[in-house]
Amino acid sequence: MLALGAYMVFTSDSRGVLLGLAVMIMSYVFINAKGTKQRIIGICTAIGMAIILWMVVIPILPEDVSSRFSIQKIIKSHGTGRGDIWLSMLNTIKHSSWELMYGRGIFAYHEMMIDGKLMHVVAHNQFIQSLYNQGIPGIYQYDWSVPFGFNSNGKLVFWLGDLNYMDAQSQAILKGFNVDSDHLIIDSEFFQDQMNCMFSRPIKEKQILMNKDNFILNVKKKYNIDLTHLEKECSSQTENIGRPLVFTEQSISGVINAFDKVLVEGFDVGQLRELYKTLYTESERDAQYERWQSIRLIKEILLKWCEKLEDTIDVETLVSPLYILHDYRIYLDHLLSEEKQENTKMHIVETLGVQNFEEQEAIYFEEIERLDKLFQYLVLLSK
Repeated sequence: MLALGAYMVFTSDSRGVLLGLAVMIMSYVFINAKGTKQRIIGICTAIGMAIILWMVVIPILPEDVSSRFSIQKIIKSHGTGRGDIWLSMLNTIKHSSWELMYGRGIFAYHEMMIDGKLMHVVAHNQFIQSLYNQGIPGIYQYDWSVPFGFNSNGKLVFWLGDLNYMDAQSQAILKGFNVDSDHLIIDSEFFQDQMNCMFSRPIKEKQILMNKDNFILNVKKKYNIDLTHLEKECSSQTENIGRPLVFTEQSISGVINAFDKVLVEGFDVGQLRELYKTLYTESERDAQYERWQSIRLIKEILLKWCEKLEDTIDVETLVSPLYILHDYRIYLDHLLSEEKQENTKMHIVETLGVQNFEEQEAIYFEEIERLDKLFQYLVLLSK
């Protein structure tokens, strides 16, 4: 049975399982050895077995399995890229305090560039994956595990039966925040994940970033024009983009700043002009187009693409969230006169159709909705 078990470990194609088996055997030897002599004998026996496995057993395994245990393969693959994945996930967690508190969703994937492609990956490490998906509460799941989510009213929901797994202190903390149920658990991603095994969709903030990348890719394929600009810097800024826990000017300022840098300044203006020149004949081009910056160029490009649509698209409204990003960033980061501050706030309120500037949550979600719609159009029209 021991030999059969060892053979199954090798043919499982998992180096982690093999490492775990080796650690288990060595631990058994040290725990049960009655003296130094027995420990030395145990270590020598383990080394002898390792040599036999390396020299005799591994070579007779199927080539696709044995190649994974070669030193060259292990060094080249960096543990099948897991070290790179762990560093990327931990770096993302480090730069996003709100996600550190409650994670990204039970079945969320991590997005990272691998060999020039945007890939969805998982950690292959339970502790890192739990911290990434469920935040700090997730790493305590080995004391008690309670999956949770948020419904369409923004209320935290979980199964009442899971209260039994919590310690008394945790129950007492939660009790102070308990509210009457609004019975909206079925329409939550939590319910779909738990009951229907449906993966959570990326939050809209991340979807906007993905659509920006898709837009750039479409333009590259169709027109051979590369709109990318300061890729490394943009990638760094995306780590600051995520949904805030609370909605105040201070709490959303980081997201607004990052979005403005990535979605407004993150395009090569010269290449946007080349796209404009490609779409418009010389007689159609505006005399001042060489002075235009990214937002105006995107607007004019959209106007040309929308000409082929049957339905009329209000392009001015469609690009309005880009102007709002720019205005908001100036308001937050620049020293303005009180009159200029009030005018900027009024413009934001009127453009987004909210009641007043103090409604930061309404402003934030309306801005995100409009950005999402804009970049969906950019992706569809650029195909």
